[in-house]
Amino acid sequence: MFEMRPEFITSHQTIEIPMRLGIATMQRELGAGFYSSDYGPLPFAVGSLPPERYDLIRLAPKLISSKTGALP
Repeated sequence: MFEMRPEFITSHQTIEIPMRLGIATMQRELGAGFYSSDYGPLPFAVGSLPPERYDLIRLAPKLISSKTGALP
């Protein structure tokens, strides 16, 4: 992961999706690491799961004025 420069971010939103099934393949707190043993020794785990969180970031290029060659 890396930090986005603020001048390129046009919007930022965080969404949470509740997990109702209680089965996880990648959940460090439950020790489930199906795709990587860094998350845990189990291929999957059953238990109470926190909601999944996602950051949605919309990026746009810097705009340069064609008349002056400078930023607007």
